Amino acid sequence: MPQLRAFTFRKNDHIAGWFQNINYNWKYLKENGIPSPVNGGKIYLSTLTPGLYKINWYNGEALLDSTQIKFIPNGSFFLDAPQVIWDGAFEVKYFAPPFNIDFSASPRTGLAPLNVQFSDQTTYLSGGDFSWLWDLAMAHIAPSKIHKKNLQYTW
Repeated sequence: MPQLRAFTFRKNDHIAGWFQNINYNWKYLKENGIPSPVNGGKIYLSTLTPGLYKINWYNGEALLDSTQIKFIPNGSFFLDAPQVIWDGAFEVKYFAPPFNIDFSASPRTGLAPLNVQFSDQTTYLSGGDFSWLWDLAMAHIAPSKIHKKNLQYTW
């Protein structure tokens, strides 16, 4: 049987929610006193844009309790609620673009002049046309240039 109840309010990829120990109600309090803390509660969220999200947890006094950064690859996930005796709140906000930047270079060593092929192995989760700013941080190289993905350039 679930030990938490949760309610959420959503606008696009911004979610605010409230959760409560299911035993924290007037009848339980009258008959049993303060309930035991709930551990391991999960809150399911779905249909989000894949990417990074910032999750803020607030305790029952509306004070920031903790912050997490979580990568959501497929748009659905379970929030692991913190231990709670009474209630708490959370906020989930889209934090970063939906891709995992990854490049390879070949060859990685050699004598000058060295022609290096950079390959974009970035994982794109939502399509789109991306550009990259290359800054090789070397004084004798031409100023940084912007290149579309998978283009080859020889210095």
